[in-house]
Amino acid sequence: MKAFTQQEKNVILFLTVFFAIGIIVGTIRNGSIFSSQKSTLQDKSKFKSLAKSVYDDNQETKIDKSIAGSQGLININEAEKDELITLPKIGPVTAERIIRYREDYGKFSSVNELKNVKGIGDKTMEKILSLITIEFEEKNK
Repeated sequence: MKAFTQQEKNVILFLTVFFAIGIIVGTIRNGSIFSSQKSTLQDKSKFKSLAKSVYDDNQETKIDKSIAGSQGLININEAEKDELITLPKIGPVTAERIIRYREDYGKFSSVNELKNVKGIGDKTMEKILSLITIEFEEKNK
């Protein structure tokens, strides 16, 4: 009894030849079989450094925007999401949490109460303390 028929042998030979041709073409195109992995690692490191520089630039811009505001301080009792995210270390999620905290518990009675919001700790408070206020706006009846 034969292991493979002549037709099965031809199919296996055909697949083997085209597999070998694919490896050869890939090697020629990339310079080596593993060069694509090297370039991917280089691309990742370039992306990380670029992302870090953009993030750092945005943090500086955010600080400048908040200081350049009409009063220079952001009122955390009245600020909208786009104003809150101009603060250092405050992203969109934390800004939403601040707004949600205000809705659930009312306006902040002190700046330190902001620490009750998830994602705001001592380090974040240290960075934003000089940029925020809790002024209450009185409404005329």
